[in-house]
Amino acid sequence: MLFRSKLNKLCDTISLRALIFLMLIISGLFSQVLVEEPISKYQNDDYGFTISVAQQGMGIGGFYNKNIASHTYLGLHGAAFKMRDKFEYSYNLYYYTGIDYNYTANRYNNLYLFPVIIELKHNFMVETFQNDIRPAVFLQGGTIFGMNFPQKQAVYTFDGVKIPDGRENEYEIGFNIGIGASLDVATGKRVYVAIKPLYNWIYFTKSIATQNWHNTFEIALIIGVRK
Repeated sequence: MLFRSKLNKLCDTISLRALIFLMLIISGLFSQVLVEEPISKYQNDDYGFTISVAQQGMGIGGFYNKNIASHTYLGLHGAAFKMRDKFEYSYNLYYYTGIDYNYTANRYNNLYLFPVIIELKHNFMVETFQNDIRPAVFLQGGTIFGMNFPQKQAVYTFDGVKIPDGRENEYEIGFNIGIGASLDVATGKRVYVAIKPLYNWIYFTKSIATQNWHNTFEIALIIGVRK
């Protein structure tokens, strides 16, 4: 219980610091002068990291994309997500009690997801936009590892479903398929920033965190570097 509490607090702290760090990175990148180099210069391999906000969680990850054809890439992506329960929310008790304490309600599970996926990405309309703007579509699929550290006491969820006590920790492997689009914006000769909305279908053959399907909509912010 103590380890789980510390792990949850660490994830919340990392999420906040990651957002602050992300804002600093973006402000620094956009302060550079946009380049105007030929489109062909942008067909190299690239790599970078991502910060993602999902419907019920947040994650960080990294990737490497290999240019396999004109404006087409095949990439390996990995990430780590801390998910929230459907009706989970947190607030600080200071306003009500004068005590500086963060309280979390409706938390029944502590679910962590670790997807490892292959992504096929294609930039389109490359001759229409400026050299520093590149829209793209992509399809991805792979495996996902999930681990859940459930709350041990018996509880009733917000919508009246009883979750029994004494649940054991869960470790399962599932499947992940995603589809979406992105918009890459060059901020230097090698660095680019991208906004990447996508929808993920996530399925575990055995139930984890009381369900098999964990589908989610996600928006990722990407900081990439071309080789």
